[in-house]
Amino acid sequence: MGFIKDKTIGIICFAIGLMTLLGTRGLSITTKGTGFGPGAFPLVVGSGLMVLSIFLVIRSCLAKNEIDQTKKSLKFLYKPFMILLLTSLYIGLILFLGFLVSTILFIFVMTRFFGERSTKINALFSVSLGLLIEVVFVVGLKLPLPTGYVLEILGIG
Repeated sequence: MGFIKDKTIGIICFAIGLMTLLGTRGLSITTKGTGFGPGAFPLVVGSGLMVLSIFLVIRSCLAKNEIDQTKKSLKFLYKPFMILLLTSLYIGLILFLGFLVSTILFIFVMTRFFGERSTKINALFSVSLGLLIEVVFVVGLKLPLPTGYVLEILGIG
């Protein structure tokens, strides 16, 4: 059973990594004078997710004992997979929900993932940091951030 789950998870994560790469293919990887461009981070995240998912599928195919293989795979690959998966979802959510809402959700989930169990502290931290980042970029640096399709349709963004 674990054998099939690992293959399925690997294929799904590969597809998410591929969608991340395809969704950001028009963004430049480098820019003159600043080094990394807007396409560099999604390229690293999408590629990393694809590489790890290939590794998971190969490992599940070579496993002799499905139960031992599942435990080793999930223990070894759980955190890298989750980080890349959540980051890929965050990149995709920015287009739909906008920068601020996506960032608050991303920070909330990531801090929860890394150990903060108090929902109140987690929510306060996520909202505070998300608003701080928004203010720094929009007010301080005068850079426009994505408002998101959903918020524009609802007339909020």
